Amino acid sequence: SSSSVSQFSVPCHITFFNKAIASGLLAANLVANTSIAMALLKKVMWQGTENWDTLLLERAGMSGTLVLSEFTKNAINSFKQKS
Repeated sequence: SSSSVSQFSVPCHITFFNKAIASGLLAANLVANTSIAMALLKKVMWQGTENWDTLLLERAGMSGTLVLSEFTKNAINSFKQKS
């Protein structure tokens, strides 16, 4: 059996990055053309951020831990020596 390809399908060789850009462009186009799409897009994009203040503090802690790691210190020192 043969399968038909929708006009909206993305070829397999398109990278994830290109798919993300295409998705963003599609979303921007929808938002520009309808207020309902804008409301739905905002709802989806902000989903899971109800505890934003807590998330920011937790993620800042994670970043701080990574910045203070020996690996990061060595990488920064290596970069400084190259310049």
